Amino acid sequence: MADPPNQIEAGLDRLFEDPDFHFTTAQKKRCGKLADALSLKWGSHGEVMRRVPLDELRRTAGTPKQRTSRLIQLLGDLLNPFGARLRARLNRLTAPLTEANCTVKFTRDYEDDAFELSARITDKQDIERLKRALETLPYDDIVACLRGEVDV
Repeated sequence: MADPPNQIEAGLDRLFEDPDFHFTTAQKKRCGKLADALSLKWGSHGEVMRRVPLDELRRTAGTPKQRTSRLIQLLGDLLNPFGARLRARLNRLTAPLTEANCTVKFTRDYEDDAFELSARITDKQDIERLKRALETLPYDDIVACLRGEVDV
């Protein structure tokens, strides 16, 4: 049985006022939409709140804004497990770049097989690390993953 709308709103309002998180207006809207979609999937908003490890998120390091981003990411992953597996696989494939202090950015819905790299270089060692990471980057595997040519 679905929770009444006022109970859903009350639960979200408590979450939005939690000092361990910091929600912008857009994040509140996104979080509400994800919670609504998950409540359709699982039968009730209460079930959504039971499945989301809020206590664990509260204990994670980082700022309230970072915890809020993780929460929204987790809700999205729960709603779309395939997207979560795809992102995890791409993170593994691009790990050499991440370890070289390079940020890898894919399109929002992974519709394009191109991606952007951003790196901060402060000395020659950074350049060498980035060169090694680029040399070992499994580019063909990344493109195959983005094109849906492999199972995730």
